[in-house]
Amino acid sequence: MNLVSHQAALLAATMIESGIETIITEDGHLRRIPGITVANPYR
Repeated sequence: MNLVSHQAALLAATMIESGIETIITEDGHLRRIPGITVANPYR
């Protein structure tokens, strides 16, 4: 069972390696990854 898609995992790994903690997106799948904060611009 995959918690996140392959693409989301690559994005999260790149964010963590680059010291980026927050992403602005409507996609909530990255919320499952510790260290990543997801901000939805429409909420």
